[in-house]
Amino acid sequence: MRIFFDVNSQRDFLESGRPMTVKDNLKIKEAIKTLTWIAKENNIRLLGSVDFHKTIDNEFLKFPVHCVGCSEGARHIEEDYLKLNVMNYIHKAEYDNKFMLSLINKKIPLYFVKDDINIFHNPNIEKTLDILKVKEAIVYGVSTEYDLKTTVDELIDHDIKVKVVLTAIGGYKEDKINEALIDMDRRGVKFINLQAV
Repeated sequence: MRIFFDVNSQRDFLESGRPMTVKDNLKIKEAIKTLTWIAKENNIRLLGSVDFHKTIDNEFLKFPVHCVGCSEGARHIEEDYLKLNVMNYIHKAEYDNKFMLSLINKKIPLYFVKDDINIFHNPNIEKTLDILKVKEAIVYGVSTEYDLKTTVDELIDHDIKVKVVLTAIGGYKEDKINEALIDMDRRGVKFINLQAV
């Protein structure tokens, strides 16, 4: 199965003036809106990750405070909804296979909650990828040099072919972004634009 994987399309990263707004945020938001529409119109499964922090998380030793609990900044950008109406947030408590299958069968977007850069610290993501028999992931979101790169690495490590939509990703420091892209290229990631999706 082919899926779309949306990494952290949240307000604190993609709306102007937020604590961790990425470069080219407005362009990325438009690309995400298009990708969400493509997924809906073509019945493509949409999975993703969301940052969900406590104010005492260790991550804030390195990064500004962002995406705390149910704050406004932790919410998805409006472009991500596009009349999908419903999303399920899958928390880190390990769900049994029967419950995960019931969520998967609803065929609505599933977003896996995390409190660090690695979505695979949520035990339910691997279970979901296995149940869906995912072979290919179209990946987009933020930030290129942290969460997105870690997600791509983990997907590849799980024998999933990865394509990254270049016009729908963003980060912070140009040199770190380029390093991440070079490393992903070495690992066999195919970089595409919206038209190639």
